[in-house]
Amino acid sequence: MLLLLAATIFLLRNSALPMQLWDESRNANSGLEMSQSGNLLVTYFHGAPEHWSTKPPLVIWFIALFLRIGLPPLLAVRLPSILAATGGVLLAFLFCRIWLHDRVAGMFAGLTMLSAPLFVGWHAGRTGDFDTEVALFTLIYTLAFWGYVEAQGRDPSRWLAVAGVAVILSALTKGVGGVLALPGLLLYAIVRGRLVKTLGDWRLWLTLLAIAFIVGGFYGLREHFDPGYLHTVWSNEFTGRYLAVNEQHQGGPFYYVGTLATRFEPGFMLLPLAAVPFFQPDRRRRSVALICLVTSGVLIAVLSSSETKVFWYIVPAVPLLALAAGIGLSDGLIWLRAREGTLPTLLRPRFAYGALAMIFGMALVAVIYYYQVGVERKLANTYMGGRYGPLLEQVRHARLTNRLVILDDGAPKEIVGDKPEFAHYSPEAYFYAGVETSRGMTAQVVVPGTALATGTWVATCDPRSDEWLSHSYRVSVILQPNRWCKLERTLP
Repeated sequence: MLLLLAATIFLLRNSALPMQLWDESRNANSGLEMSQSGNLLVTYFHGAPEHWSTKPPLVIWFIALFLRIGLPPLLAVRLPSILAATGGVLLAFLFCRIWLHDRVAGMFAGLTMLSAPLFVGWHAGRTGDFDTEVALFTLIYTLAFWGYVEAQGRDPSRWLAVAGVAVILSALTKGVGGVLALPGLLLYAIVRGRLVKTLGDWRLWLTLLAIAFIVGGFYGLREHFDPGYLHTVWSNEFTGRYLAVNEQHQGGPFYYVGTLATRFEPGFMLLPLAAVPFFQPDRRRRSVALICLVTSGVLIAVLSSSETKVFWYIVPAVPLLALAAGIGLSDGLIWLRAREGTLPTLLRPRFAYGALAMIFGMALVAVIYYYQVGVERKLANTYMGGRYGPLLEQVRHARLTNRLVILDDGAPKEIVGDKPEFAHYSPEAYFYAGVETSRGMTAQVVVPGTALATGTWVATCDPRSDEWLSHSYRVSVILQPNRWCKLERTLP
């Protein structure tokens, strides 16, 4: 429980870091528009159906709900990912504790996840994206399928039901990207010699039919109310992403292995210990390690065969690999304890525990330092947007005005390119303008060149816009909470 508390505090603290320019800020806008319109089927961005991101709306539903009940805006956007990351840590621990009767394995699995920047970092546990949720649902349906295959005479229906619900939720989170690990379950059944029995079970086919009906029903309804959506999904998720390089996200055949080697530490270093259970007599532990390794291996292989490669796509493999490594670590320590009297001093269990404490301690300190100190220092010296929330919060609390404009020229072209749809691209500014408008303050986003009346209250965190404003108008600076953001007022 202390591990779970530490995970929650760490991820909640990260929720204060600035909003990200791309996926997160678009998801935030979609959630805000959904919370205001009540349209739960079609996601919108700037009043038009969102076709840049074609993912189903499960995460957007939660963002809209959290915004609707009045949570702080940035926390509302990130809370689904925070809860999913914390849930993954808790599930790994409880599974080891209840089904394997091994707290140590669960503790190491949780520590491995928490110390991995890939799991708690950008596009995962600390931002309002989709992959941590997919990681949780993938872990659930993998372990539930293990329970189904290894039921050993007991009624497996409940495990199939849990697996089916998790598959549905994963598909409604990220579409095809939510079910890429499913072939690994089929391979596991083959390796365990249970394929014929599994495929001959009518309950499995009923579960698959229910999955197809619910997920297919969503896509059919979305196409009905948003014509052209299915074509966009096909172009974006298949021909435009799997068969071609999307938005210059490319890499070699070992891209994801390299990602794990650099972003899944110390888990990657300890992963060879996942082989230890295969030399031990406990079949249950061996089978859990096997399904985790097989499923994550298939996921890595599928992603590696895609032309588009992005580091966060591999996040769903992290809990599976962490669980396999945790079981291996625990088995290795049991093996050392059984031979304590015959081993050299440096190989005895107390030294192994000390080494592991040092490894995980250094990893946790490193990841906390990076996100708590390093990222904040980097953002303090670089304009990356993501600062309007604190500025507008100060304006609202000070009750200086209930009507203002947000002046922002959008992200620089070297970041967004020259595409017309990304001209003056400032989704974070639009999100906070919408939030403040929903709270009773009228906030409007404008770009340099817009005529401003005398006495206009202007909020900007864009140096280019501020330079234009100071050259075009006489202004009085009312607030300046940091080097980037200002609240100003135009003078006669």
